[in-house]
Amino acid sequence: MSTLRSFRHRQGRAGALTKLLEELVEASSDFEGAVLVSDEGLVVAAVWPVRDQDDSDVGAVATRAFELSGRATESLDRGDLRRLILVGSKGNMIITRAGPSALCVALLKPVAKIGIASFEADRISARIAEVLD
Repeated sequence: MSTLRSFRHRQGRAGALTKLLEELVEASSDFEGAVLVSDEGLVVAAVWPVRDQDDSDVGAVATRAFELSGRATESLDRGDLRRLILVGSKGNMIITRAGPSALCVALLKPVAKIGIASFEADRISARIAEVLD
């Protein structure tokens, strides 16, 4: 593939990933924003319609939390970690696997309906995995 065509392909894929995150955030008013990060914590795409958030901080914290929780599921023979839900007094976070080397991180309001938000995060993560494949 030529360099220009390769650049356009990456650019088109980045746009598709951002649109999927937008679709996730627009699925419910419970979502405050979403970030797609690599397993190393590098931000691939981000959407923050409600407030500014430091994408790098969200990515790094989510990656570390997922990594540590993954170790726990392995040590307890629970298989591969697919989703992590964190519930805090000021808001919630859902981290889902989006393919073999990426995580979709969604920040939610404290009153969010976790079940519905989790379903939407899983649905979008599966579509993100297809784009990244």
